[in-house]
Amino acid sequence: MRTTAEAETIVYQFIKASALDEAVTGGVFKWKRPNDSKLEDIVINSLPVTVNSIQRMTVNVNIYVADVPYPGLNFTTQDSGRIEELAGIAMNLFEEVQGQYYDFRVETQSIFEEPDIDQHYINFRLQFQFYETD
Repeated sequence: MRTTAEAETIVYQFIKASALDEAVTGGVFKWKRPNDSKLEDIVINSLPVTVNSIQRMTVNVNIYVADVPYPGLNFTTQDSGRIEELAGIAMNLFEEVQGQYYDFRVETQSIFEEPDIDQHYINFRLQFQFYETD
């Protein structure tokens, strides 16, 4: 049987070897990013895995982007251009990935606000499957 930790490692290594890793200003992390980071970090985590012959789970990939000042007003807003750029790179990367004993693809994509740190993050929910191997 495979584990969520194994799926997270596969996605981590996949991102580290990609244009997405080169495009962000920060790092790639499992579960947590550095405290007080203002960089464009990528954080990977997962939901529970099934224990059937085909094991399924969701792996989350969150890409953090710092907010920018809103012109003429005293508040910040999402950096739409940067979010669009990084989301496009990630969508192409995660469109459909096939390994020897696994595959994953984008299930959903959305954007969430982190108002306490003046950042937004792009969330990709990847549908991840492990297959039985001999």
